[in-house]
Amino acid sequence: EITSLRLLTEKETGRSRGMAFISFSTKSGLEAALKFNGDDYGGRTLTVAIASGQDRAAGGGGGKKGGSKGGRVTRGGGKVNGGKGGKKGKGPKIRPDGCTSVVLKGVSYEATEEDLQSLFQGCGQGPCSVRILTDRETGQPRGTVFLDFDPEDVEGMDAAVTKDGAELRGRWFRADYAQPRAV
Repeated sequence: EITSLRLLTEKETGRSRGMAFISFSTKSGLEAALKFNGDDYGGRTLTVAIASGQDRAAGGGGGKKGGSKGGRVTRGGGKVNGGKGGKKGKGPKIRPDGCTSVVLKGVSYEATEEDLQSLFQGCGQGPCSVRILTDRETGQPRGTVFLDFDPEDVEGMDAAVTKDGAELRGRWFRADYAQPRAV
């Protein structure tokens, strides 16, 4: 039985960020939920793990001391448990020197340049250009997008990166600073 559920949402839109903290009344309930780890749900991989004490301090997890009955569920394979796991969800992002672009990964294949311009128009001056990467052979989108900003629009890049976990056309995406190419 679930005793509490906290769904994380975007402050501006109120839409789900694809993460939830769920507390269970019994250890068997938690163990049953943990079995969903790695399952496909709507084209996204679920990550289900016991929340760390850090997550409970932020208002999630719940359960008894030590986290034995609290769990965190994320869509898209984000990191959980205080940084254990894959490369995604590294925490605070640091803009590399010379960076003028933001990279989006996991973007819906239906997203258009207009959708992206509209979503990021309030980020500083907005992106100067939007590059949707496509497969060389099929021409189909790969789910990766580069947003190029004016080099002086540091606030715009910073604002764009805060949209990490936002949803566009039914799919959550990751946003990070793009590493500048070596000259």
